Amino acid sequence: LPNIHNVTFKDDEGSYLIGALAAMKSKSNVVGFIGGVNNPVIKRFETGFIAGAKQINPDVEVLSVFAGDFGDDQLGASIARDMIEQGADYIYPAAGFTGVGSILAAQEAGVHAFGVDSDQFFLAEDTIVSSMMKRVDTAVYQAIEEIAETGALSEKDKVLGIKENGVSLAPIRVVSLTEEEKKLLEDVQQKLA
Repeated sequence: LPNIHNVTFKDDEGSYLIGALAAMKSKSNVVGFIGGVNNPVIKRFETGFIAGAKQINPDVEVLSVFAGDFGDDQLGASIARDMIEQGADYIYPAAGFTGVGSILAAQEAGVHAFGVDSDQFFLAEDTIVSSMMKRVDTAVYQAIEEIAETGALSEKDKVLGIKENGVSLAPIRVVSLTEEEKKLLEDVQQKLA
């Protein structure tokens, strides 16, 4: 419709940063991705995560499972436990409430996890290293600013990535980065932008 404008996010770019961070800090050299369902959107999260991890450490093993469900925390916990048994020490779910179950299972097992879409640190403060954030605040602000300045939105379908401040990492907590690791992560982010 003429009065509908879309803003979407480059989930793969934010997930790339999460993959890079996971591979950088993994002691086991095994990390895990849990997707809610196997569809094009969630595949972008998986693709970015794997690419980022492999960029930092080509030998890292990435376990990947699609749960087939966004609403089953017990299923998410079970998948996470299986990954942990296979050596995964960092788990990245893009799976809604199923992902929450995997985060809580990671905390219970004493391994690390990442949040998605917003800063999910509050879910498991001993476990969440960072979160891949979709910057809805940026999207709304930019839309209001453009309407205020021009009276209309110029793009029917706007896609925001790192360059546009549309995706970013939440603060890194729980683990410490060396100066070299901080520089490497900044370099990765600049190249993506």
